[in-house]
Amino acid sequence: MHWFIIILLLILMLTTVWIFRSYRSMPKLPLLGVDWLGGLMWGLIVLCIIFVCVYGEHYDWCHSVYIRAATVAGLVMLLLNLWRASFIRHPYIPNQTWMCRPVYLTFILYMVVDIFLAPSHLFEHIYMGAILGYGELHIISYNWIILLGSVLGAVFSYFTFARRKWKYKTMTLLAFLSILGYLMWFYFYIDYNLPKASMYLPLFLRGGWLCLDRHCLSYFSLSGAFSSFLQCSVHSIAGQCRFCRAIGAAILERGLNVVMKKNVMVLGAGLDRVNSVTAYIQPGPLYGMLQ
Repeated sequence: MHWFIIILLLILMLTTVWIFRSYRSMPKLPLLGVDWLGGLMWGLIVLCIIFVCVYGEHYDWCHSVYIRAATVAGLVMLLLNLWRASFIRHPYIPNQTWMCRPVYLTFILYMVVDIFLAPSHLFEHIYMGAILGYGELHIISYNWIILLGSVLGAVFSYFTFARRKWKYKTMTLLAFLSILGYLMWFYFYIDYNLPKASMYLPLFLRGGWLCLDRHCLSYFSLSGAFSSFLQCSVHSIAGQCRFCRAIGAAILERGLNVVMKKNVMVLGAGLDRVNSVTAYIQPGPLYGMLQ
């Protein structure tokens, strides 16, 4: 089945390339004067950030030589890139771009959204897989609901944001209300006996908030902060690369691990041989019960 899908996608891609091989909607622009070295360095900086955030807890953060090396490499490349952008003629991302209001506001917005959604994804998979005992096919079938929410969110954005000219604040508020509805359901309405259809609404809301990406991209494009199209890659760094999600997940994972260890020490203080209730339970099953 997987090979069939891959072959079908390859055929579709090749057919699309062949059909539009001679079509060009605008004049051909030669890629002259592009700061390829700056673009490569920005990509490596993002890779270092993602590596540190994803594998930091696994390697025990700064106690690992890998995390220290990635952190130092990322900081050195960041300083070099900012220094280069201060004197070359056409930097990949000019330094003044980062001071524009649409840029740092969008970064903050992505960070907040990704921190909100980081624990919900974890709890969602634990709930469906470990508690309800759903198989992979059942869990994957929910992707159709998320896809439906994304499509309807895009259609809704088109008729309200593009056609009726709703404001950015209104669309952002609706996106955050969608995220809030998803989180409220998973934190307060979750139960062992819920039917499968009851999770359609929160997953639909999770798919609907993706229209926020389109608003941020249009906010970027119309902000006047970019002198060339390549500089819009700032949105790709925050949105498509999802390094904000990696940072949010790392912060929450570290916080949850610290709280978990503290709770284990507090709750397990009285679980010893002196306790008559747990004196005859083996350490392995006892620790499992505590967890």
